[in-house]
Amino acid sequence: MKYFQAFFVSILLFQHVWAEEEIQPDVLSTEESEFFEAKVRPILAEHCYDCHSNEAKKLKGKLFLDSKWGWATGGVGGPAIIPGDLIESMVIDAVRHTEELVDAMPPKYKIKDEEITILEKWVAMGAPDPRAKVEEKEGLVEVFDLPKRFAEHWSWRPVQPTKPPLTNNPEWTNSEVDQFILHQIEQAGLQPALPADKRTWIRRLYFDLIGLPPTPEQLANSLNKSKEVVVDELLASPHFGEKWARHWMDLVRYADTYGHEFDFPIENAHEYRDYLVRAFNRDVPYDDFIREHLAGDLIKNPRRHPTEGFNESVIGTGFWYFHDATHGPTDVLQNEADHQDNQIDVMGKAFQGLTIACARCHDHKFDAISTADYYALTGYLNGSALVKYPLDTGGIRQSTIKKHSYLREKAKGKILTPLHSPKDIIDSFLAASKLVRKKHNQSVTPNESELAQLSIASKLPKEKLKIWTKLLTQTNPDFWTPEKFLTDWIRLGNKTKTENWQALDQTHQRYLRETKVFADFSSRKLPTGWHRTGHAFHSSTSNGIRMNKNFPFSGGGTMDSSLYGKNRLGTLRSPTFVIDQDIHIKMNAENAFVRLVIENYQMAPFSKLLFNGSVFKKESRQTNSLGAFKWISFEKKLLKKYAGKKAYIEFIDNGDGYIEIEQIRFTPSPKKIIPLPHSHHPLKKALTFNGLPKNDEEIAQRMLKAWESNDPEILNWFFDRGLADFSHLQPELITLIEEGEKISNELPAPRFAVTMGQATPENAHVYVRGSYKSLGQEVSNRYLEALGAKKGDRLGLANQIADSENPLTSRVMVNRIWLQLFGRGIVPTPDDFGPQGQPPSHPKLLDWLANDFSENGWSVKRMIRKLVLSKTYGQSSRIHPKLNAQKIADIDPANVLLHRMPVRRLQAEAIRDSLLAVSGRLDLKAFGTGVPTHLTAFMTGRGSKASGPLDGAGRRSIYQAVYRNFLSPFLLAFDMPSPFGPKGRRSSSNVPAQALTLMNDPFVQRMAVIWAKNTASIQDPNLRAKHMFEQAVGQVPNESKTNQLLAFLDRQGELYGKKDHRAWNDLAHALFNLKEFSYLQ
Repeated sequence: MKYFQAFFVSILLFQHVWAEEEIQPDVLSTEESEFFEAKVRPILAEHCYDCHSNEAKKLKGKLFLDSKWGWATGGVGGPAIIPGDLIESMVIDAVRHTEELVDAMPPKYKIKDEEITILEKWVAMGAPDPRAKVEEKEGLVEVFDLPKRFAEHWSWRPVQPTKPPLTNNPEWTNSEVDQFILHQIEQAGLQPALPADKRTWIRRLYFDLIGLPPTPEQLANSLNKSKEVVVDELLASPHFGEKWARHWMDLVRYADTYGHEFDFPIENAHEYRDYLVRAFNRDVPYDDFIREHLAGDLIKNPRRHPTEGFNESVIGTGFWYFHDATHGPTDVLQNEADHQDNQIDVMGKAFQGLTIACARCHDHKFDAISTADYYALTGYLNGSALVKYPLDTGGIRQSTIKKHSYLREKAKGKILTPLHSPKDIIDSFLAASKLVRKKHNQSVTPNESELAQLSIASKLPKEKLKIWTKLLTQTNPDFWTPEKFLTDWIRLGNKTKTENWQALDQTHQRYLRETKVFADFSSRKLPTGWHRTGHAFHSSTSNGIRMNKNFPFSGGGTMDSSLYGKNRLGTLRSPTFVIDQDIHIKMNAENAFVRLVIENYQMAPFSKLLFNGSVFKKESRQTNSLGAFKWISFEKKLLKKYAGKKAYIEFIDNGDGYIEIEQIRFTPSPKKIIPLPHSHHPLKKALTFNGLPKNDEEIAQRMLKAWESNDPEILNWFFDRGLADFSHLQPELITLIEEGEKISNELPAPRFAVTMGQATPENAHVYVRGSYKSLGQEVSNRYLEALGAKKGDRLGLANQIADSENPLTSRVMVNRIWLQLFGRGIVPTPDDFGPQGQPPSHPKLLDWLANDFSENGWSVKRMIRKLVLSKTYGQSSRIHPKLNAQKIADIDPANVLLHRMPVRRLQAEAIRDSLLAVSGRLDLKAFGTGVPTHLTAFMTGRGSKASGPLDGAGRRSIYQAVYRNFLSPFLLAFDMPSPFGPKGRRSSSNVPAQALTLMNDPFVQRMAVIWAKNTASIQDPNLRAKHMFEQAVGQVPNESKTNQLLAFLDRQGELYGKKDHRAWNDLAHALFNLKEFSYLQ
């Protein structure tokens, strides 16, 4: 009852009562009157009144333009005219066809330019209007009566406590389910069918519970067991989750690629599929399953994998992001609005059986769902972000954080005090520079022999000399590096140009004064609004060690992804902001991935044309700073193009590099030009700050002084280039770094899942008529008004949907389970419990099941067990002998009352898996990356992938990759849905293409050959044929059927000249084509 009470409270809170002042017509001067009557009124009457006046057949947008009151109060988008303001007046925007505020009007043509000029002049004058309000015709304005719709439709009402009815034949029933079914059968004057034979029941059960056929051995064992034992064994099977996960994948439009032109990959999609398999196998309570899907990232104590320890709950949120996506949207906001439409459609149908997305452009035409409801839900999506979540297998990464933290603490006080001066480094520089300069004059590079001679003569290590000579002879080194100065010095000597450090420092100070800090990472705390995922990013508040022999030192005042060692995985995400400034980041990185995510658009890495400059991949120069800090900026053209759009910055460490961020700054105005501070390595500055050195010896002295400064960036330069090594460090420090590196190197391979994460919370605006260009009222994040409109975060939303008193949740799920077992839902439209859907055939049974489900732990397995052990499920598919076909045709032709079990065709995956299982080719390996789709000669085009094996490596269909643009032709022939929207009920067609597929598909033919070969060890043709028949259909053939099989073999033998393996191949192929093979009786 609480939803009823909450609903009526919400009606009082959300009901809109117009309280505008009475808007009176204007008193016009003679000149104004003549202008309006002669110029303005005729334009409005000719082009607007058909849809926006009291004489309209159907008023559009609830907007009247035949009175001042009409345009002043406005329609669904607010006032249509703002007197004196041409920019904000929607009427002007509409007739101009600019579509900045609203859609173009009239929609089918544009009025003349001179007419637009007249309307512009009228609005600029203040829109003087003498027309009085006209009393509107009854029924002209469509009223969205939420209380009426709520009260009238059955699915909004609370789930009712119901008692099983009495029946005339209580001996037939063995469960409450049977009582409800039998009661309606008896009421109709019918009788339930006789029980199915046990073999038929066992085969039916195997396919319904695990999606695989029973082997003859399994059939024999099951025949000697009670039905309860057989059911429990199958419910405990690891294959149960594989069967039932596939149903859920239909609902969330699971795919491994995005579709559209290039069919780009959805990275790590398979982790969600494997999550589903595990969740159904573990019988995760359905209310928790909902919470994991809608807000698994916000659960404080998430469910963890029982043996591997990683966060399972967060993986459920991946379902939000299995929508299709294009890499080149012309309008990024429209693109995001379309994605949200799909996301809400999936969420609403999957969990509530509601067509919420139908309220995107207008209040729902039939259901108690308003446009405000729809956009309130988009607010949750606006405040969320796609996250590449690292799965910490065994909790190993988290545990090593503590170990690395201990090592860092132990190293304090010893870090920046090298064992001795770098005399070997300096001496090697002097020797190498002389040799390089000598060879430069000869236009050749020193060779191995010369380096060996120099090493002997100077008593310096050859390898160090080799590094110096290579460094000093680089071509086109980065301008900001020490290499740039040193190579110029070798070539140009005292003509080498140096930086004006004083001027650069002044530029830097000006920059700091005139720009705004967006994020400063000098504090131990993460700045407000920032989010991190994984174990990579930690605050470094003082100089310390990094567990990396190439970059062993870290500075303070940064956010460092490798502070606790290499191979760390994680993301760092900024708050959302509006792009209206230049964006500058000071960072030190190697193999980093940094991107500006605009309006939640995730495909930018695939679209250089539209988003060039928004993504810095790990191979880019911006994210490989060679061991020192430098400033990077996002492309100015890009920022100008997307000015006014919302965005966030994301830093990603995939474990093969590091990211160290000091600060992020914005310019105060895009029009103000503020030079970016210089990005020069501190060693370059140390070598040239006091002017150009006189000779190599002075460079060596400055180099030594720079080393002794203990600047982490300078020290790291020597280590990264191979000039310094562990011999320059204290022995205890060497031990600590080596131990830290060993810990990092033993970390498992990276593993990620696509998930949702919390971003900056924000309210949404109603898009008038579905157009983001026309903003209506602001709405808070909340659930449907009809269900209480309770505000909160995504976890709060999940709790409302998972509430046992929600009238839809348990009904929708038990109906889905019923559908999979009986071929038809109690509500035949499982994704639409609204007025456009069909009503329940057994409403009291539906409510009894819903209550039983929620009151008994929301257990899916328990519900399935109850249903498959019912007499109803155990019926034969043949009508009772006492009934005749005519009576059935008159009373229950569609078997809605379940007077018998329906004959059902196996779903596409079950047919394919049966071919593999019966042939002996089936590989039952579970989980992992999907097997690539086998591509036929006709499956070509952009985005095509490498073809997979014809038989899918023998793996079950659930483990085959789902490429949106290259779906399996075999599975499509048997009605596998295209993954573009939720599909709770598959089609079950019976078309010639299916027979042709089973006859001609090379996969089927190959399975027949394998099957025949695998049965060749049975020497007796009679026994072999009977065994194959039992494998195919689960029944032992009688004498007549056996004779038919043997006659077929004889006939094929005659055709081939002898009865060899080819005849058996043909028999196998023929058995695959039996109706009994692909149908459940």
